[in-house]
Amino acid sequence: DVVIQDAGNVIAISQEVPVGEIYGNYSYVIQDGDLNLALVDIVGDANEVAITQYGLSNIAVATVMGNDNYVDVLQDGVGAISDTTIIGASNYVSVQQIGGPSLFDIENRAINVIQGDSNTIAIASNGSGGHWANNNIVGFGNNIYVQQFDEWNEAYINLIDGDRNDVEFYQDGFYNIFNVTEVTGNDNSIDISVMGDYSRISFAIVGSENDITLQQVGNDNAVNFGVFEGDGETVFVEQYGEGNSASVDTLFSEFNTYSIYQDGIGNTGYTGTLGMFNTLLVQQSGDFNDASTVNFNGSVNNVNVTQIGNENLGLAEAVIEAGEAANGNGVMLSQEGNQNDGAITLATSGESNNNIIMAGQYGELNLLDLVVNGSDNFVQIIQEGSGNWVTADDGGTFMMTANSTSFMVAQFGNENLVTGSISGTGGEISISQTGDYNVAVVNQM
Repeated sequence: DVVIQDAGNVIAISQEVPVGEIYGNYSYVIQDGDLNLALVDIVGDANEVAITQYGLSNIAVATVMGNDNYVDVLQDGVGAISDTTIIGASNYVSVQQIGGPSLFDIENRAINVIQGDSNTIAIASNGSGGHWANNNIVGFGNNIYVQQFDEWNEAYINLIDGDRNDVEFYQDGFYNIFNVTEVTGNDNSIDISVMGDYSRISFAIVGSENDITLQQVGNDNAVNFGVFEGDGETVFVEQYGEGNSASVDTLFSEFNTYSIYQDGIGNTGYTGTLGMFNTLLVQQSGDFNDASTVNFNGSVNNVNVTQIGNENLGLAEAVIEAGEAANGNGVMLSQEGNQNDGAITLATSGESNNNIIMAGQYGELNLLDLVVNGSDNFVQIIQEGSGNWVTADDGGTFMMTANSTSFMVAQFGNENLVTGSISGTGGEISISQTGDYNVAVVNQM
């Protein structure tokens, strides 16, 4: 079926008699408006193509080679372009674009290239233009769903190479950008929902069995994975508010779980690993929070940073350079209150093994800075009140170079201070302060 109204439209349909056909190819084109172009080229069995265009300067090009393919394109608006190429079998593509050009004359575009088996792409763009979707898939069993509403949204997936990948993507807002460049691996599932303004998501994956879920609600949010390579990773990032940024990167690692949750304004969260069996979680609720976890090298580490309040800074690190070992560590930092500053560094240069460090700060103006260099250490610090320190950074000493040391500090009250350096093996220290204006100095060599 071909229906053409008005002048200046171009239609070209080419069908080749299939081998082993069941029902044969079916093409349906309706063009209404000016300067529309539709080109359909089909070679294969039981293919069905339906193209409907209304408006001015719409272009739809579909090339299908293979079996049981179905392409449905509906374009209503001004300047929309859809280009679809399928080579394979049992593929389904549906593209719907409704709306005109955006404020900056960036028009609706949808370009899809599929090569493989049982792939499904469904793209819907709505509003007043500015939408771009680009997909390139090599493999089988892949599913991509993209929905874009309103103005100036962009989505790129250039090349998914692998098996049984599932991408569901939804944008509602203004000036959102989604970019995945090259997913290589098997059984990857990506679920992204963006509502708000100026959101930017960009990541690359090499590996298998990855599960990624992202949700951004607010303004000026950004997620950047950067380097993502390994097996069995699970990433969960959820951001609410304005000016939030989250970054997850890993390299040569297996069975990692990364979770970043941010609720507030101006939050920044970062996780990173180089190793195996790591679990890193950053959870922030409040304003102007900054939380970062770094474990460069090591295995079986579990790091959890939780901040509730305002202007908090939390940092937990492992070994960086120089010898490189951080094994069996469990680090938890929890801050609740205002203007808290906390940092735990297991080793700056050297190795730090089998450590369990727990720190909690509750109240106002608390400061924690701790450097641990050694093995088999257990450190637990609890601060509750106002103006508590266990320090450096820089109000004096704290640093530990110790083996088999159990170190525990509990402070309740106001303006308490613990400062000191511990070096040696086999020692155990417990400090408990309750009250005001207390000072404890620890020095073991």
